[in-house]
Amino acid sequence: MEFISSEKTFLSVNFIIGIDGLCGVNAVMFYATSILAESGSTITPSLGTILIGLAQWIATFVGAILVDFTGRRSLLITSGTIHVFSMLVFGIYYHFSATEVFGWIPVVSMVVFIIGFSIGWGPVPWLLVAEITPHESKSQTAAMSTCINWTLAFVVTKTFKELQELLTKHGVFYLFSALSAVSVLFAAFLLPETKNKSYEQIRAFF
Repeated sequence: MEFISSEKTFLSVNFIIGIDGLCGVNAVMFYATSILAESGSTITPSLGTILIGLAQWIATFVGAILVDFTGRRSLLITSGTIHVFSMLVFGIYYHFSATEVFGWIPVVSMVVFIIGFSIGWGPVPWLLVAEITPHESKSQTAAMSTCINWTLAFVVTKTFKELQELLTKHGVFYLFSALSAVSVLFAAFLLPETKNKSYEQIRAFF
């Protein structure tokens, strides 16, 4: 039984899942309260986390509807672009000394980031892995993908505070923005659109 039939497919699957785990969403979600408290946001951390959770809940439903209308690739490009700018804005906020006048920026940036993740890079990579993987190896690929994604998510979350000390607070968000930019470039230039395509048509790309 073949595992993944081509090197290109193998690399694509691993990259999709890997970059998904590196974009910083787990660190942002797990440390949301402390991030908002340390950022000097004028919105309380408890209210901020409620808004973030509500945004994620709504955006997930929207993403489920959009995925068959706009296509997988388009959603990933849009989602990644939202990641880039929301994390960039957060980094700039930290970089140029947060002030109370702009205290709403942290919550807005995090809400926008979560919306972007929930409509694209949250659910779509798992759908793509199922669509581009040979039928006979879907279970093995799903297991491998889950391990890769959550291992990287664990590493990013576990080292988040250390990264802040090493790169500074704004540097970490610049890093997340840069990694998100890589995901946009990958989706735009190296990933085929799989919407309304048969498995044979998708396989032809790889």
